Amino acid sequence: MQDEVSRSHYHRVITNTSLKQDNVFSKDNKDLAKCYERWGRVLAVMDSNIFDVYGEQIEAYFEHHKLDLKIHKTMIGEKAKSMETLLSIVDSMTEFGIFRKV
Repeated sequence: MQDEVSRSHYHRVITNTSLKQDNVFSKDNKDLAKCYERWGRVLAVMDSNIFDVYGEQIEAYFEHHKLDLKIHKTMIGEKAKSMETLLSIVDSMTEFGIFRKV
């Protein structure tokens, strides 16, 4: 089974990419950690159901690689697509220290 992680990070622009590979959260796999080394921290925005399945594994992975992790859990689906949901994600980004430079 393949693990699939969508990740967002900020450096002058916000980018969204997908990393698809087996055992992405294996502590021996450094690929994902390398993406965040320069910042030393990670903000993960994820569906609560994904957190229920992978949360402990994700937390252990980033702890092992000495990267600070903040997880923003949200609901995904038509009913959850609202301004309130969007603003809660933006609030997490602001608290995390992500801001836009022009």
